[in-house]
Amino acid sequence: VGVVGVGGVFGVVLLAFFRSRRSSIVHVHYQHTPENECILRELHQTSMFQYQPPLLLTFSHPSTFFASFGKRSLSPPFSRVTVEMNDGGVVGLDVLNPDKKWCCETPHHRFIAEESQYTTRNGPTSNKNSTGNDDSIVSDDGKGVRKEEDDHAISQAPDVTVVICPGIGGSSEDAYVQATVRACFEHGWRSIVKNWRGCNTEILTPRTFSYGCTEDLEECLRFLQKRYPTSIFYAVGFSMGANVVTNYMGKENENKSSDLYHIIQGSCVFSNGFDLSWGYKKLSSPSFHVYHRNLLSLLKQPWRIFQKEKGLYFDKHKSIVEALLRAKSVQEYDKIAIEHVSRHGSLEELFEHESSVRTLHRIRQPALFFNAYNDPFFCDDELPPVLEQASKDNANLIFVLTEWGGHLGWDNHVLGDLACNKKASAMEDAMATFISHLQQKSR
Repeated sequence: VGVVGVGGVFGVVLLAFFRSRRSSIVHVHYQHTPENECILRELHQTSMFQYQPPLLLTFSHPSTFFASFGKRSLSPPFSRVTVEMNDGGVVGLDVLNPDKKWCCETPHHRFIAEESQYTTRNGPTSNKNSTGNDDSIVSDDGKGVRKEEDDHAISQAPDVTVVICPGIGGSSEDAYVQATVRACFEHGWRSIVKNWRGCNTEILTPRTFSYGCTEDLEECLRFLQKRYPTSIFYAVGFSMGANVVTNYMGKENENKSSDLYHIIQGSCVFSNGFDLSWGYKKLSSPSFHVYHRNLLSLLKQPWRIFQKEKGLYFDKHKSIVEALLRAKSVQEYDKIAIEHVSRHGSLEELFEHESSVRTLHRIRQPALFFNAYNDPFFCDDELPPVLEQASKDNANLIFVLTEWGGHLGWDNHVLGDLACNKKASAMEDAMATFISHLQQKSR
């Protein structure tokens, strides 16, 4: 037994440090327009199209596991702006301007943004968010946030602002989000991470994040449009955030009567599930027990915070919150949420309104999608033909399907600390190449 155990450990070590002898197979669905061909020529030079991970990361579950764990924090010097939503809830935006001091190339060197004074509706304040930086509350009309440093930043706004939407339960504290922020910073772009309600953001109302609802994103974009009027906006989304961004791109971004019409001039998303009903089928599989438990925990986490911190306000919604926290499955949780929290009448209605697969045909700005065949949530039977048909129907869409990558993986190394001077994953390279192309085109 001892020999077998030692052999197993040795085998895992070999898999972790020895790379695949070939690159990941890549399939691309797109229309052969001159613009798409140009984009793909540039993408073919990125690590996404030449992805040779350690052998351990060619397997589905390890590639997904190490995408979430084993990464060091890059400690971006964010400034926090908290935007109030129409229903009284708040969304935290973590902003990193390219003129900030930040050394992110060594694991022991860190710069923190200087403290500064905001003015809110209640007068000067210097509240701290979880990162130790300033926190200001802004009404939905965009008024009330002013300080000398930010006034200068507004007048001298960089050309590009990248709005980043994390995965379910995600925030600016996640490693893959920070790696994306680093790539934006290195290209001289402002990055803004939209933290979901209850995720690294205070929860003030009995409402948390949603699988595909775009209302909070729309309100944040209206605020950002006023705050940075000279900037060009792009969006990056991951997992649930990918579904939200795609939904937005096919709905409000294409609404000609909206003040947000084409404010986002291009999007790049990773590991989008596209259709919520497909994910439900996966979750019912016995092999998905660990993922099911983790997803349910993420759904409940904001309510635990709400229950702990809101006191008398919580008492008004006590029975609902306690029912959500008692849910034994995602399906049970969603049924309770639909009845008492969301605006949908049934699961089927939720699938219909919040699955981004139904908005793909409406997108008229460049949109780039990445999915991996070995993503545990990838639906082998349903997804490829749907994406192939969507690309035939809409020339603005490019779908890249890679053999390896897991769910939000595409890691170049098993542990982030082993690669402190290198790119954490192929996602950064692909995203930056795509946005750079769009930026050059817009000039």
